[in-house]
Order: sequence, then C-alpha cells, then structure tokens
Amino acid sequence: MKKCCFFFCLCLFQLTSYSLLAQEGYVTTDPLVVPVHTQKNQLHVSVGGSDDGFALHTSYTITSHLAVFAASTLKRGTSQKPSIMDGHDRKQTNNSVSAGLGYSFAPTQSGLKLETFAGGGKFKTDYRRYAYQTREIGGTTISEYWKTFVQANLLWQKKHAEAGPALRLAYYSYNQLENVEVIYSPIGMKRFENVWNICVEPVLSFSFIYRKVKLNLQGGLSIPIAESAERVYVNDDFQGQETLRPDLYLDLETHLFGQVALQYNLNLGPKEK
Repeated sequence: MKKCCFFFCLCLFQLTSYSLLAQEGYVTTDPLVVPVHTQKNQLHVSVGGSDDGFALHTSYTITSHLAVFAASTLKRGTSQKPSIMDGHDRKQTNNSVSAGLGYSFAPTQSGLKLETFAGGGKFKTDYRRYAYQTREIGGTTISEYWKTFVQANLLWQKKHAEAGPALRLAYYSYNQLENVEVIYSPIGMKRFENVWNICVEPVLSFSFIYRKVKLNLQGGLSIPIAESAERVYVNDDFQGQETLRPDLYLDLETHLFGQVALQYNLNLGPKEK
C-alpha cells in the first residue's frame, strides 16, 4: 500500500509540473502504451488527456505474448500558459499517429508483468504564442518529424492497482522546423535543417482499478542524450534573403510530460487458464 501511495503522489507531482515546464512547439510528447495485457485476443482501449492534447491508444493481442498497437494524439485550441516570470496565451494544433508491435510475459515472481514495444509514427505541431496585455502574436513554431522508439514497462499487479516504471528510447528526425519570434527577438524567421536527436524517457505509471475500468496516471521526463549539428538559416528582412548563421543553434532541452487516462481491456476470446 505504501508503494502505491508513493507512485500516486509522484505521478501527481509530475502531472502538475510538466504543464509549466514542457518544451513548447518543437515536440508533441505522446504518452506511453501501457495496456497490461493478460491473455490472447484481448483489445485494450485508452482515452486520455494531457497538455499535448487528446490521446487514443489501442492494442490487441494476436497471441498470448504478441500484440499490435496504434496511437494518435490531437490538440486544437487556445489556452493560457502561466509561468514564474511572465505568461501568455497560446494557440496550438498537434497531430500524431503511430503504430508498432509489442511482446509481454510474466516472470516467475507473482504479480509482475514485463511488456516491451517497438514502433514509430509521424508528428506535426503548430504553436502560436500571444502576449497577455497587447494580444499581439509573440512567436510561431511549426515542426514536422518522424519518431521511432523502443519501450519497456515493468508493472506490479494488485487487485485494485497497477504501478511501476517504464523506459522509452526514442529517435526524432525533423522534416520541417521553423521558428518566428515577433516581439522578443531582433531575428526574424529561423529555419533549421539536419535536425535529429535521441532521447531517453523514464516514466512512472500508476492505475486505479475499479472492476475492469482503470484510471491511469503517467509522469515522466524526456532527456536528450544525442543530437545533430543542425544548420540554422535566418530570413533577413532588410536584404530579403535567407542566410546561414553558424553562431545560432537549436536548444532541445529536457522536459516533463504526463497523462491522465481511462482504460479498458475487452476479452474477445475464451479466458486462458
């Protein structure tokens, strides 16, 4: 019981913190796939919400151990973004779709479940920031990238709770990345080429179980461990041309993320003994 309370409190801390510190505009950090399958022909459905939008996860077990999954994230709307120093309104559109394969098994220890996943998908973001007072647009970031990843979940299962750590290793490759700072920067549009990075993403997952319905909480970090030597081009408004700026670089920082979701596992075949 003490372990369950610890995981729950830590996940809540992550969920309240990431909304203030999340990396804006460059990425749409999708939550992890945590179905905790128990048998063959089982359909998992997860519907959740986070700072990056509405998330839908589905997975299906082809055999007792092998599963396929698909996931999507969507956000359209305007919200306020407070901070310690200042604040702003933002209009953000996120779209993503991903899919892959999973493999799970239960080690000899009772109540322990290990699930592994590998997959990839395409992500798009359109982020616009507006000043609180003047309502003028302060900046715009548009990004489009592919992401591939491997993931492992280790979970302890109890009658009314599931909890445990997970780890995802992700590779991001950007097709498009542009940033425009209108108010706070003397530089106009910046366009980035040859952008990729590798992130390690440790996550804690906790689920309350009532009958067959789960309330799942996730909280984690996305930590860059390798990145490209990108090329930065600046659009010069005075000369009307784009120039390469070797002195500029893109700073993809560590950021927090999380999710609250309702989950359900539907058994479509006979229960395994």
